[in-house]
Amino acid sequence: MSVVRVAFIGAGEVNFGSPAVPWNHAQRLETLSARYKIEVVGIADVNEKRAQSTLEAWQGKSKLYGGAKAYGDYVKMLEETKPHGVLIGVPPFAHGSPVEGRGDIEVNCARRNIAMFIEKPISLSDPKQVGQVLEEINKAGDKLVVSVGYMFRYAAFTNKINEILNGLAKKRGKSSGKEIIKAVLLRYNAAYAAINKAMWWDINLSGGPIVEQATHFVDIARYLAGEIDEPTLQAYSIRCEDLQAVPLDFVSKESVEKGVKEENKIKHVTTAVWKFKSGALCSFTHAALYQGEKYECAIEIWGDGFRISVEDPYNHPVLKYKITGQDASEAEAGKEQVIDLSTDDPYESELDTFLSAISTSNPGAIRSPYADALGTYRMTWQIREKASSQ
Repeated sequence: MSVVRVAFIGAGEVNFGSPAVPWNHAQRLETLSARYKIEVVGIADVNEKRAQSTLEAWQGKSKLYGGAKAYGDYVKMLEETKPHGVLIGVPPFAHGSPVEGRGDIEVNCARRNIAMFIEKPISLSDPKQVGQVLEEINKAGDKLVVSVGYMFRYAAFTNKINEILNGLAKKRGKSSGKEIIKAVLLRYNAAYAAINKAMWWDINLSGGPIVEQATHFVDIARYLAGEIDEPTLQAYSIRCEDLQAVPLDFVSKESVEKGVKEENKIKHVTTAVWKFKSGALCSFTHAALYQGEKYECAIEIWGDGFRISVEDPYNHPVLKYKITGQDASEAEAGKEQVIDLSTDDPYESELDTFLSAISTSNPGAIRSPYADALGTYRMTWQIREKASSQ
């Protein structure tokens, strides 16, 4: 394929970034245009004025948008511009549904054999309904490229963790690094005071912190340690009524929780434990308790004679590992190794893989296909529901 025709569904910060977030798919496309011939053919948003203003802003600084048009109807855009691939960056409630005219973006793209890069979470619908979306995608055949934005799967720290685990596993006569993991510890504390979008604080619109935010940690746990034994899941959550710094919505300038029904208000702390099918254990805690702007996140993996950890995986990842057992090299034995991976850009890597898959009609390199992402979505849904019922 000589030129990759790309369209955006959603003209907000998911696709086009902002100073407050590390992701910006449009900017990554700009960088990747040095390796691929990319033509942006359209931007669609339910707010057509926003689509138009976003298009004009990018036409003023990028050659990729020269022939692009703005649309208020994404289906019309698909019909008129015939993109090879779309980047779907819309609120969780606006996609991932099999119901015609009610968030069926993925279904409409699949029926037109258009490749999709879909931001998480993949839906707010019941996982069984999302399974119907998967059925429609599968009908398009195994050549259709569908990638879900779990960027940690493409991160340099993930590659290094797998390298360490697989190296140790080989020494121990095992076929996979997943077999030697005994425990996974996930810690995620969000700076709630900086989350100034009322939608995020309403479970009915965002899915809540576990489905919308912590999904990245559940997903990377599955990717590194294998499938979860779902019946073993236990989860608890609490709501904190005494938070000191609940923000104002950036549009209304009123409390982000004003008007949110009591049953739709988020829980501020959730703890879950489960077993993987390998027998390893996982301990997971997500909170929205930090004030200020800086989050604190960490991933740890324990096994016989080793510990691996990643701190600040979103912004400035630092990987640390220590091998104390007989499998350690002379340089490693009992000494913590520290690798700064802060120059890595997994957002670029996932889009690079997506564009390559479109260009070659080969989805095999996609690390987070839709069926796999549905497994993560189902697990986050279950954590939220189980915690809420306790």
